[in-house]
Amino acid sequence: MLALGIETTGEQAAVGLCQGSQELAELGFAAERQQDEKLLEAIRAAHKWGQVRSEQLELIAVSVGPGSFTGLRIGLAVAKGLARALEIPLVGVPTLWAYAQPVSFWPGPVYALLPDRRDRVYWAGYLGGKLWDAGGAQPIGSLLAGLSDGQASERPLLIGPGTQRHRSLIAGQPRKLAIAPARLNWPSGLQIARLGLATYRKAGRDERETLEPLYMQDVQAPLIEQGDGRRR
Repeated sequence: MLALGIETTGEQAAVGLCQGSQELAELGFAAERQQDEKLLEAIRAAHKWGQVRSEQLELIAVSVGPGSFTGLRIGLAVAKGLARALEIPLVGVPTLWAYAQPVSFWPGPVYALLPDRRDRVYWAGYLGGKLWDAGGAQPIGSLLAGLSDGQASERPLLIGPGTQRHRSLIAGQPRKLAIAPARLNWPSGLQIARLGLATYRKAGRDERETLEPLYMQDVQAPLIEQGDGRRR
């Protein structure tokens, strides 16, 4: 099944094409300006590099947030427009899940972080690639304070663009937190395509008419972990 993945939730964006497990093309680009034009050009370039035509697409997957309001709006609008024009299914992929999935092998909790305004981040916690804590939006300092005070036996791993932005602050915490390598902290259109394909194969649900952005609520209290790793 030929799938196109679209990721536009941050300062960097990406598109990717995969045919089942086969990777065909991926492009990343700066998305701070003229994002809609760049996105359409990137999709056309991915088709060219992947040696496919748009009418051959069978599925479109798009990152649904959290993230930049403008980026989300553009990504969803383009994805819905293409899916409707081509009359193919559309699937939404939570952005933080896409970042956490490549490190699902990590034995302890994984925290995916996206930068919000100023010193705030969006975050969610995962265990074995599955959502463990829905997280929210929170100042990076209070999030790290909660993680540093935690008593979980396994070392937490932090990943995503928010991790990259605050790498020096994270590295300076009293409790040593594992930090994903920089190459895993950039958006991946291929990852969105693969997860969208897996989601569609499992649920078979077309979201062309129902898909909405995923927004997160503010976290009012610092994160504190129990000995078994659960949030309280």
